[in-house]
Amino acid sequence: MSRTLLLAGLVLAVLAVAAPAQKDKGKAPVYKTPQEVFDAAVEAEKKGDFKTFAGTLAPVAQKEMSAMFGVEFSAGRAELKASKEDKDQQVYKILSPIFTVLDKHGLTEKATKDVKKSKDAKETEKSKKAVEGMVKDPEAFLADLLAALDKLGGNPKTVDKLTNLKVDGDKATGVVVSSYEDKKKKDKKTDVTFVKINDSWRMIPSLKGDDEDEKPKDK
Repeated sequence: MSRTLLLAGLVLAVLAVAAPAQKDKGKAPVYKTPQEVFDAAVEAEKKGDFKTFAGTLAPVAQKEMSAMFGVEFSAGRAELKASKEDKDQQVYKILSPIFTVLDKHGLTEKATKDVKKSKDAKETEKSKKAVEGMVKDPEAFLADLLAALDKLGGNPKTVDKLTNLKVDGDKATGVVVSSYEDKKKKDKKTDVTFVKINDSWRMIPSLKGDDEDEKPKDK
């Protein structure tokens, strides 16, 4: 699961902990425990079943991830297309499957012309809100986007285990320990939150990029 979440690379943020009670769509699977939904997510990722993977996420996580990815890749597409550098044009072509997904879900170049990446929190939030309004089905958008990202490959594989699980009513927390196939890389630990919605557990994972872990700490 860590491998799939890291495919976005540039997205560095932690999702909200709390989730409002929302109804699942259609005949969604029912996960009776946090461990069960976690295992389902890991298995779906292994099989490349990103529709099921996206369905293991809580609605608030689907919405937040869609907004974050939408801003990142919409703004990135605009920057790459405007660049005169040959290497940027090559990257633009490589990422074309992702841009096709953006167009499919309403995030066309025209619709996202005002979506910007910014260090200003208010500006970023404005862009995220704009993307949220364009993406009508966050779950389907995530499924398509993660599938496109997976096909691009090039990311390290991991074995993920859920540890330190603590359940408190309709909420739970845990830590995902990701072990890399490359033994030279240290295990990665990330927090994960679970919420129970209509008798079924869903996940709210945290998103961190590898570069965030490697940033030097202020002295």
